[in-house]
Amino acid sequence: MKAAILKNKYELSIENVHIPEIKNDEVLVKVSFVGICGTDIEMYEKKTFFNFDFPIIIGHEWSGVIEKVGECVKDFKAGDKVVGDCHIGCGKCRTCISGYYENCDEGIIGVGCSNLWGGALREYINMPARHVYKIPEKLSLIEAAMVEPSVIASYSVDVVGICKGDIVLVTGTGAIGFFAAQYAKYCGAGKVILIGRNDIKLSLAKKMAIDETINLKTQDLFKEIGKLTNSKGVNVSIETSGNINALYDVFKLTGKFGRISIVGCYTENLTNINIGDFISKDLLIKFIGSTGGGKNFKRMLYFLSEKIIKGKELITSIYDFNDIEVAFKEKLTQTNNIKTIIQIN
Repeated sequence: MKAAILKNKYELSIENVHIPEIKNDEVLVKVSFVGICGTDIEMYEKKTFFNFDFPIIIGHEWSGVIEKVGECVKDFKAGDKVVGDCHIGCGKCRTCISGYYENCDEGIIGVGCSNLWGGALREYINMPARHVYKIPEKLSLIEAAMVEPSVIASYSVDVVGICKGDIVLVTGTGAIGFFAAQYAKYCGAGKVILIGRNDIKLSLAKKMAIDETINLKTQDLFKEIGKLTNSKGVNVSIETSGNINALYDVFKLTGKFGRISIVGCYTENLTNINIGDFISKDLLIKFIGSTGGGKNFKRMLYFLSEKIIKGKELITSIYDFNDIEVAFKEKLTQTNNIKTIIQIN
């Protein structure tokens, strides 16, 4: 089969490799579509906060069709359309049993983010059956490839909770940011504010029932938030950008008794933080990154299939598998891009 091998920094090539053998509790999936995540780009540039070695097969946002099932697999069959988790858990600990595989007590294996489990930028991927989810009939395979960032986004909102009427700030106009903003609105937020730096991206917000947008390049962030909150600050902040300066802003813009959910992963550490500022405002702060939310897959597949949450509108580029290196290089330079999809089969 063909696989995209990240052989070195900025060096991605398609090579022939063996189709993986599956264990009794695994399924073999013929991959259809793969979304390119910010983490994939960071690995391409070798700028991740975690360690990995070259060569590696990356990609963890995917959809496909089951080709073969292991002897012990009862809930899936060949021909089923599925998506999968981006981390592998032991399946036996209390956390895995509760559905949160990505917080496994025994440690997790990153799909396409570690050298222990190859990613989805290949024609076939093997996955434990407990880590795959059937795609609803109404949802296309290309839209289903968007579910993984929606799962992370919904979890980031769930962990801090939305009270009816809350003013919610979402930083970052990637797929996770748009999904988090939509989901917060669905959960009862009175006003959702999305901030970014690109008017073309921000223009999508109105189509997704997002109430307000702020362009950091042309507007004064603190002045605008002051107007929208009567100078009291927002009730909830969801930081998805991974920009350390955005995180500092979120700490200041969140009001008393506020809740902050931090999804972004950072290559810099926080410095010069006054813990007293957090205490005086009685803030709840949750650092989640991408390790969480596996339990939300079925819910978000349903939401996407019923158009409760919009995902197709976030797909801005589609490339053939053979053009994978072009896709990655253009992803580095296209400022209007939200989600790039690679068509594998």
